Amino acid sequence: MTGKVLRYIIENESKSFSVKLPVTAAVDDLNNAVKAENSQAFRNIDAKDLTLWKVEIPDEGKILTKSKDEDMVVSEDGSKYLMTPLTPSPRKIKLEFSFNMPDETIRVFVQVPKGQSASTSSSRNKRQAVEEPFLGHKRQAVEERDSPKLPKYTRRFAGADVVFPEFHFYTKPSILDSVGESLLGGESTIVCGYRQSGSSTTCHALLRWFMEHQEHFALISKEKYSCINEKDHDPKSGSYRGYEIHILTLNSSIIVDRGVGKFWETICKTLNRSDPTRFHLEPMEEITGSSQFKRFFSRKSLTNARPVILLIDGASRIVQVDSSNNGIQDVIKDFASVLKALRDDRDTSCMYSTGLFGTENVKSLIAHESPFSYSKCWDCGRFTEDDVKGLLSQFAETQITELDVAGIASDIFELTLGHRGLTGACCSYIEESYRIGNEPIVTVDDWARHTPHDLQEKICGIHTYRLMMQRLPLLSENQRSMFITVMRFGKHQVTPDNADLKFLLEEGLVVETAKGPQQMLAPDGFVEIVCAAPILRAIVMSRCDLAIL
Repeated sequence: MTGKVLRYIIENESKSFSVKLPVTAAVDDLNNAVKAENSQAFRNIDAKDLTLWKVEIPDEGKILTKSKDEDMVVSEDGSKYLMTPLTPSPRKIKLEFSFNMPDETIRVFVQVPKGQSASTSSSRNKRQAVEEPFLGHKRQAVEERDSPKLPKYTRRFAGADVVFPEFHFYTKPSILDSVGESLLGGESTIVCGYRQSGSSTTCHALLRWFMEHQEHFALISKEKYSCINEKDHDPKSGSYRGYEIHILTLNSSIIVDRGVGKFWETICKTLNRSDPTRFHLEPMEEITGSSQFKRFFSRKSLTNARPVILLIDGASRIVQVDSSNNGIQDVIKDFASVLKALRDDRDTSCMYSTGLFGTENVKSLIAHESPFSYSKCWDCGRFTEDDVKGLLSQFAETQITELDVAGIASDIFELTLGHRGLTGACCSYIEESYRIGNEPIVTVDDWARHTPHDLQEKICGIHTYRLMMQRLPLLSENQRSMFITVMRFGKHQVTPDNADLKFLLEEGLVVETAKGPQQMLAPDGFVEIVCAAPILRAIVMSRCDLAIL
């Protein structure tokens, strides 16, 4: 049976553990699962007496404790992380937790009852006392191995996931400053691209960008919100009390195809789970429309209203469900109109600006609603060859290796043309050669031996590209004709407003050359399209019969 894996850590411990639960498991089952997974440590403690907290903490092997004065987890290096209580309930685990975080993320913090302790501490201390005299010799032996291995706790390539600098090798999105300045200016903004283009990574990077540019928010606060003053701005402590930034992720927990009321209910409950204090809901409160969502941003309902920047990640998912369904069209229109109303009504609303992040079709979500405009729409773009070199250089610094960064980066760029998802897959493949097996990739020749078959197999195993291959036979007749022309002749010219072109662009199958590294020109009124990347074309040509596509 497939299941969900959660990493947890016990208070005052540095070692984390993993527990696997069925997809049907509820929060009620988590206490028992945690005890069963670590029965020796909790042998004298009843499962129901364990207090569980929901957290998101990088697993760095550091001792974690609960703050005495606030709901925060404190690391031994002084870092603090927000925690929210996991109250036993029949709610499904898969809805309570987002499973798109890196595997090395601690998701659950476990507290034992006062006066008791888990037995792992004493056993750890005994083991440490025995091993301490030999640590130096062990470290030296590792350094002298011919086949380098990754350290236990290190950054990795994200592959197909959202990129977090704490966990992954990272390059700053080139559009970050522009999008940030637009949102700081109170403008509604769209960030979109093909699948695996990095829109979610940009969304989370913006949250960090805002915290690094807090001086701008003093101006916002003074201009529109008299209740905010200078004491609310304290960059030394990292405080950003003078404004609020929230990320709303439209994932599978957001129900789109069961009417407007159910849609807003899941939206409000998602916000409530992200911050129960700020987005408060009464127990068993009935939500039948957008009124509760509007109340979250009403200056009259808030004691101390602060300007809010709302980042909506995965916004295009609403359209992707089934945009031909009339009920879903009602959801789309209501969602767009509510965002517009909150953004326009500065007298009663504290919504300062909004950002929508997703694939190309996010534009159709709000195309009929001002103030969302194409003038404030950014394409996620692609990696440059220097970006790829930078990523590989970060990786090489963690290894005892003479990796040919320039040569391999150049070849990866030729294969992917900077496609973010495919570049990540290539780099992740190189990393795995150091983690698994005894033949790490070091030279261009090493790399070349893997690209014809093994690399393509890895890419086809990634969920996004596996679905892409499965959907090819399901293309409409016009989409199929357009795509086959690109595959056979290498390029094709088409009008930019063509609906089938928009679909292929969104799926990441093709790219306009004016936006890609080729920089070709098409006749007036047309755009020239090519396959999104040479390696993707090779995969399609080797695995699909174009005659029966």
